[in-house]
Amino acid sequence: MTDTQSKLNALLKNPLWDIFEDYLRELEIKELKSMLRASTNEDLYRKQGRAMLMEELLFLKRRTLGE
Repeated sequence: MTDTQSKLNALLKNPLWDIFEDYLRELEIKELKSMLRASTNEDLYRKQGRAMLMEELLFLKRRTLGE
């Protein structure tokens, strides 16, 4: 395991990560709701990208720690 992986594991195991995940879920819901109100394709794509980023961050722990 590299030093970077070790640091990432420590971060993901920290209880504060769970609080951060809750915050990310709130942001993801906000972005998904705002996608319904997108007025242009560009705006829709931007909001989709933000929602996908939140999803990737939410799966980081499972992907990294195998949970």
